[in-house]
Amino acid sequence: METLTAASPTPLGLLLTTSAIASSEERTMHQMIKDAVATGDLSEFKAMVEAKKLPIQCIDAQNGWPILFYAIKYNQNDILTHLLERGHEEENCSTDFAGNTALIIAAESKNEKAIAVYAALYPHIVNAVNQMGQNALMIAASKGLTKGISLLLDLGADTSAVDEDGSTALHYAMSYGHAEASVLLIERGGVSMHIKNNKGFTAHDYAYSADLLF
Repeated sequence: METLTAASPTPLGLLLTTSAIASSEERTMHQMIKDAVATGDLSEFKAMVEAKKLPIQCIDAQNGWPILFYAIKYNQNDILTHLLERGHEEENCSTDFAGNTALIIAAESKNEKAIAVYAALYPHIVNAVNQMGQNALMIAASKGLTKGISLLLDLGADTSAVDEDGSTALHYAMSYGHAEASVLLIERGGVSMHIKNNKGFTAHDYAYSADLLF
């Protein structure tokens, strides 16, 4: 009588199993590095990376964030500088799954020092946009980051750019009630208050709604 034996895994099965293990290991490594960044201790971060031989370019599988973005988000600019010096961006400038650049993440995180550090090295991405058509200047305007806006303007940020809704950086500044940022965009950037977005609203309309006097 022939004995039934377990079937050998198919090549596809082996591939899926190996892939699952690799993905699990990548998530573990990324979490370890992320935790090291969150401590804010550069020496501890260096020690963990070296001791565990962790790759600094690993990506968060959930949002596509490289570890550099977490350094920016947590305002750990010493670690950010260290990563840049280690060549984190040598091959290409990082973007996440939504198309956000390091400058957009820095603006969203209100990390103006990170804007300065990163933009000084990679000024060519100042006008890069995410999947919603937003650039770093728009996000900086929405947060009222006057220093960040000035830095981006110095590097040639396009003040005439509009997002997928047709809104300019000035629309963002005024809709969020940032008077100083609005003045900066008008006086230095030459942005008009009277450009209509796709909804038919001008930046001045948003200023009125936000009780800004212009």
